Amino acid sequence: GSLKVKSIHISDAVTDIASLDGEFDSSNSEDTENSQDSSNDDENSYRDLKEMTVQATLGRIVAVQFNKTADLIAVASETGTLLHIFSLSNNSVEPLKEFRRGTMSCSIISLSFSKSSELFLCSSDSGTIHVWAMKKDVNPVSKWGNLLAKFSQEWSYTEYNADIPCIAGFSKDHEYNIKVFTADSEYIQLKIKPKPNKINTDDNYLSLASRTKLDLGIFQ
Repeated sequence: GSLKVKSIHISDAVTDIASLDGEFDSSNSEDTENSQDSSNDDENSYRDLKEMTVQATLGRIVAVQFNKTADLIAVASETGTLLHIFSLSNNSVEPLKEFRRGTMSCSIISLSFSKSSELFLCSSDSGTIHVWAMKKDVNPVSKWGNLLAKFSQEWSYTEYNADIPCIAGFSKDHEYNIKVFTADSEYIQLKIKPKPNKINTDDNYLSLASRTKLDLGIFQ
């Protein structure tokens, strides 16, 4: 059978100070040994502090994404209907948001946080790109029951249909720009309108800036 990965182990890399190039003063070996022991203790303590486990709630994990500061992590399962956002702080993993993409299963292709982590998006093999706000009381709230119990499921406040499987991500230079590459080699740029605290679901907050067919024959 297939491997069912339902949890992710997270740890920060620790630099081994002793492996760095430089002068080493061995004039006081006892102090040096004590210092090394202390350093090892601190390193082990640091490593223990930073190792955490994110437990998936829906089947096999298929997509994971950190935000820029690595204090948030998004997790998607094989069902593709729910996305979970966890906060990685205070030596713990805390569930923060539960986003509902839809009710029909799909394969999640990409997850992305905006530069300031104000926005979050996903794309899938259905061709749709969904965008959520990370603020409270912005996204429409689902009437469906949720698995995390603490939170209401939030629907995306805006979306764009590329009509074909695609990968999407926020621009690193602009909070409200999204770049998309489709399975048929189209490059799409989307713009999001600045949003109020309360979303009017009748408004279209996501608009097409450009859609260009790329000629990939130059790589053949």
